[in-house]
Amino acid sequence: MEVLKKLISETRKDYKCYDELKRLYSNDENFKKVVDDGVRIGSITGFSEDIWQKINAQNLNTVNNFEDVFVEGNNIGGCVVAARQLSFSFDTYYYLCGGYLPLLKGTKNCANGEHTWLFADNWIYDTTLMLVIKRDYAKIFGYIEENIYDPNCDLIYCAEKEYIRNRNFSVKQRVRKRNY
Repeated sequence: MEVLKKLISETRKDYKCYDELKRLYSNDENFKKVVDDGVRIGSITGFSEDIWQKINAQNLNTVNNFEDVFVEGNNIGGCVVAARQLSFSFDTYYYLCGGYLPLLKGTKNCANGEHTWLFADNWIYDTTLMLVIKRDYAKIFGYIEENIYDPNCDLIYCAEKEYIRNRNFSVKQRVRKRNY
């Protein structure tokens, strides 16, 4: 369990977003070994404080902030939406990837192992497992990439990203202005 402590943010350890990681780590010896080895050699990390700050900085009108999705565990079984939403936080070149992760087969909203993740700077950001995995090491997990999408080629995506990153449109900001 020492490895899980390295992967799970101390200030967010009670978030439900980590439930799938904890379940697999406790119940699947192969998964546990792959994670332990990956952490040991520096090929796996958890979401850094920098990523959490980026998540928190997003301007959303549907929930208080993107972090609430993780608090409630709505990232599990919602990989397409969560990976896409996380992508708005990145400045570097990135892709949304789709395919299969067989170890998720039969889990929430994942009957056949279909999965989506974010790929940036040679790392996979998996919003279901709450792990950041070096791309080469991800093959050991069994990621099967079937399609890759550059959302920056989509004008609607780019406009949405601009809006989400502009804190002047924040619900919290508008409420604060009204209260003064």
